[in-house]
Amino acid sequence: MSETLINVNNLTKIFQSRMHKQPLIAVNDVTIDIKKGHTVGLVGESGSGKSTIGRCLLRLIEIDNGEIIFEGQRLDKLKKDDFRKKMRSRMQMVFQDPYDSLNPRKKIKNIVLEPIRLAGKMNGRDPDLVAGELLEKVRLNPSLINSYRHQLTPGQQQCVGIARAIATNPDFIVLDEPTSLLDVSVRMNVLQILADLQKTLGITYLFISHDLSTVQVICHDVAVMYLGKIIETGTVNQVFNTPRHPYSKALLSSVLLPDPSKKHLSCELKGEIPSPLDMPSGCPLHTRCPSAVPECIHSKQQMQDIGEGHIVACMRVVNGEI
Repeated sequence: MSETLINVNNLTKIFQSRMHKQPLIAVNDVTIDIKKGHTVGLVGESGSGKSTIGRCLLRLIEIDNGEIIFEGQRLDKLKKDDFRKKMRSRMQMVFQDPYDSLNPRKKIKNIVLEPIRLAGKMNGRDPDLVAGELLEKVRLNPSLINSYRHQLTPGQQQCVGIARAIATNPDFIVLDEPTSLLDVSVRMNVLQILADLQKTLGITYLFISHDLSTVQVICHDVAVMYLGKIIETGTVNQVFNTPRHPYSKALLSSVLLPDPSKKHLSCELKGEIPSPLDMPSGCPLHTRCPSAVPECIHSKQQMQDIGEGHIVACMRVVNGEI
């Protein structure tokens, strides 16, 4: 059993809209554990709260309720200066758009060295040598250290973003849709780089994505989100091979399978996803779920283990009805 690196308990994040009096609950009472050295895939439709969780874990935004525990330490209780000094170098992020996340006025050398300098860890080392070594770790030619963002391909830009993220030897990296803007061949190369870095450096990843085929390739565990809530968690094999929650089944039924002999899931949701400003009562999926019964309208679903750590928030699944 892998040791747990991060415990997230009852995490809630609420945004106040200037246009609406009703608050927007982006993350609603989320609990999840992230094992050391593992990659956890966080999946769901756009607007489900995936990226908000990632930013909460890194304290890029502050939480409204709950707790974030990193190796036994409450991150949400640390003062901002203490978090920056003690934890920032141990927790990094790779953003979705590599072009927008890199400073166009800085050479690649200065971009990848910035986290080290901010952490005060250069210790008199040769900047060119350190930057070149970081680029080599992500399969880029060290000669690119004097290039600028616009001189690189999108794949190279994202590799620079990864090199910057690993510069301080972090324990944990949030990967927010890191391959969604890349071509398929480039995407696979980036995924392999991430997998190799995890093996050699022991990094733990939170991999945020709507691309289920990519999640299946790189992740060990999966958490499925809907309207700010996690509704199913388990290993990749559990969630992809035997999904139990109707929403998970619907997501996976939209994925094209390369093997024509493998049975294709069939589960279609009704209507559109509700607005988070007007959340349904009871189970948040009941307005779209093909398996909903009247009790679903009023009963809030609790995450329950249905065996071997496969956890689902659906009373009909737990009761063996579907």
